[in-house]
Amino acid sequence: MRSRSYGFLALVAVLALVGGCKTTVVAPPAPRQPAVVYIIDHGRTSSLLLPDVQGGHVRYAYGDWTYYALARRGFLQGATAILLPTRATLGRMAYPAMRDRRDVRHYFGAKAQDLHPVAVEQARANRLKSRLDNQFVRYRLTLVRNEPYDMEFVWHPTPYTGANSSNRMVARWLRELGCEVEGAALFANWTVVH
Repeated sequence: MRSRSYGFLALVAVLALVGGCKTTVVAPPAPRQPAVVYIIDHGRTSSLLLPDVQGGHVRYAYGDWTYYALARRGFLQGATAILLPTRATLGRMAYPAMRDRRDVRHYFGAKAQDLHPVAVEQARANRLKSRLDNQFVRYRLTLVRNEPYDMEFVWHPTPYTGANSSNRMVARWLRELGCEVEGAALFANWTVVH
């Protein structure tokens, strides 16, 4: 029993040390048809805001189903989600058009500790949005609306783990958008280089 406690404390210490490390996003150079996406830093987790071809914006998030979709956020659920593979969720919510960072800040207010705009190719943003929307529709029968997170959630096929977290999924999405991502993306600690 004592060795498990030491192991858990060692894991916490390592995560605390790594937590100070930033994840650097290098934006693609000079997109010909640019679209601005936003990494939304919520403190511990991140989500991604993509433009919609109809003129609005859509936010996407990935996380543990029980923790996010069902809003069971106790210590035990958080520890289970970090240490064991669990059911994952894809969150989505549509918003009206936002012209700039000030508009995005207005919509997300205290729900965003920081916002990071990144200019990417419009075609890549459209492809990622289409892929995520198709995935969302595929699992629509599992849909749950969560007011505290102001999102709708469905199941995601990739299990959630501490090594496959919301921040790491946002990093994958950024790579799909043509960005280089340097760092572990374990925490919402982003720097964007244009």
